Amino acid sequence: IVKGKSGCSVVLYMKVSNENKLTSISEYCKKYLEELKAAYDVTNLKIILEITIDDDKQVKKITACAGENFSTVHVKGLRKFDDKFNCLKAMAKSISHEYDDIKISSEVLMFATICFESICTDVFNLTLYNKQYEKLFAIAKMSGSKSVTKTAVKKLYAEIFSQMDKINFNRLRETAFHESGHTLFLFIMTQYFKLGYVSIIPGDNYVGVTTSAAEMDGSYAVYDREYFIRLMAKSLAGRAAENLTKDKPNPHASAIGDLENCNEIAERMICKMGFPNSLGVNCIYDKDKQMSEALLRVLENEKAKVIKEATFVAEHEVCKHRGFIEKLADLLLKKLFVTGDEARMLWEEHLMDLYKQNNS
Repeated sequence: IVKGKSGCSVVLYMKVSNENKLTSISEYCKKYLEELKAAYDVTNLKIILEITIDDDKQVKKITACAGENFSTVHVKGLRKFDDKFNCLKAMAKSISHEYDDIKISSEVLMFATICFESICTDVFNLTLYNKQYEKLFAIAKMSGSKSVTKTAVKKLYAEIFSQMDKINFNRLRETAFHESGHTLFLFIMTQYFKLGYVSIIPGDNYVGVTTSAAEMDGSYAVYDREYFIRLMAKSLAGRAAENLTKDKPNPHASAIGDLENCNEIAERMICKMGFPNSLGVNCIYDKDKQMSEALLRVLENEKAKVIKEATFVAEHEVCKHRGFIEKLADLLLKKLFVTGDEARMLWEEHLMDLYKQNNS
């Protein structure tokens, strides 16, 4: 939400891929607009809708449909973290003018955003971000500072950092390695994903987080068997990287979401996508329907095979790129968060080091 002299502009980040989806969100948007008008006391409200498909005919249909409900329709590429953060920067700049032009750097804004998202349950409600940023500028103004500092952020989110003080350093280090493992596979699968940020600032349901956005539209990406094996390996790489810090494997229960995700992918491969297995090619199975115990055992064995393969890939890549994981983990322990650009610089330096080693 960006406030200006002529009114209020709102960017709605929605992945709209067909007319039916657009129709289903129309009523929500109308209600949302009324709430915004009341909250900001404005009459002029512009809506920019991102359409995330590349089919020209479909885009025209959606644009025609959306025209009745939105002042402006902005047809663009895939939604990315960068787009959201740029919008948040514009919001912070707008608030700055109301607080004697107090400055806030991109680094501090990112830090504040990550802290807020660790406790926020609705990361797409930009009104909530606006309120948090206003609190930060108010703290800076009260202290007589000309800029918002990390100290101000820590003061606003004191409860988060008091909880972090209670976390054992070894556990924090394991978390940094865990998230670095996930990050590694985002760069290995760079044609499919773009890294947003990596953080070891704990939230309500996690001790660390690695954010990413789809880099390719699903209609153009080649989703073959290797893709799904690597996708499972991405989930398992956190545990594999954690083991670099231990004498023997001793995973934490906090990675249960990674395991669930890996098992879901494996089950889709075997039961829904018809990938080759001992039961044949192009065969799909509905586990919700009654099956013989023998068939269920075979399906579970096939699932175990692909998970074992993904585990090998995860462990192999983690060992191969240990240098990158260690450097990223060290930076996380120092800063608590690392931006996508910072992580990419480390990755490119690491690849250059590998190239030199292989050619020395």
